Amino acid sequence: MRALFVMFLCSASAFAQDAKDIKGIFQEVDVENGTITLRIHETGKVYRLKTFNLLKPDLPVTTALGKPAPLKEIEVDARLTLKLEGDDVTAIAISPAMISAYLKHVDAKNRIVTYKHTIGEKTLPLLPDAKVLYSGSPVELSEIKSSKLVNILFSEDRKAIAEIRAGKGGAPEVHLTKMSGVLFDFDAGKQVATIWSSGQNGDASLLHEYPLLKDATYSLAFQSKPFRDLTAQEVRRGVKIVYWLEAGAKKIMHMELEMPILAKRAVVAFDRSTGLLSLEGPEGPLFVHVAENVKLPRGKTLDDLRSKARVQCGLSVDRKRVEIIDSMAP
Repeated sequence: MRALFVMFLCSASAFAQDAKDIKGIFQEVDVENGTITLRIHETGKVYRLKTFNLLKPDLPVTTALGKPAPLKEIEVDARLTLKLEGDDVTAIAISPAMISAYLKHVDAKNRIVTYKHTIGEKTLPLLPDAKVLYSGSPVELSEIKSSKLVNILFSEDRKAIAEIRAGKGGAPEVHLTKMSGVLFDFDAGKQVATIWSSGQNGDASLLHEYPLLKDATYSLAFQSKPFRDLTAQEVRRGVKIVYWLEAGAKKIMHMELEMPILAKRAVVAFDRSTGLLSLEGPEGPLFVHVAENVKLPRGKTLDDLRSKARVQCGLSVDRKRVEIIDSMAP
């Protein structure tokens, strides 16, 4: 007889979220799983990754010029605004382009700047209402010196500059590489993760050790769809993961852990007072506790966890509680 020992989780009921806008830097869209991933700036952190569910695969996308565009043609590092209603993205807008560049010459009187980028030098005027910011505060263009590394936000037609950000707001954009594997070991204190993965060059079943960024973030996914955020203390080894490496430093910025799953099994019994669920197992009953805020199929309640009902359960990464019941049949 095998058992999964857990603690009963109690929490307040979730309230429906109002529609809101989410701004960030595009990383990827997964049409098959219906998700989109952005890099988002947050208070107290430089950036983090967040994956959102798409309401439908042919979601409308509006370019910076107000024209429609296919979802698959969004470029990596494009600046996006997502319209979010509840847990679903209902619309996507592409913001004007932005690059990181060094200022080579600043003509404050005529409001013209020359910048040097990886593809060469270019001279552009500032729009009449263009903003110039230093560490988030407005300054005069004359206060921004040549040779400074800045972020330049263009007008929609890319023929003028809409905003210049220097100081803390002028840090270069971070380029990330998405990889996958199995988390073999994890040390939050030492900020190191060891991952069992295969390389793109044909290497197979190798162990790779990566340091973690100081502000690395973590999340939990159910069948490749985002479920909730995790803390470093919740991370456990032995699960499939998708991780994002900061290309320059080769450090992990974000780690998405795939939720362990108990495939469809028959319910033996469920004790609502303790949250203890007993399921049929290959070697006898399996016992696991159900979180009070467990996510259930539409139209179902915990009262439907009757004997002989067949369920598929997604578990917390420590395998100690059921966080989602994906299907429930009599």
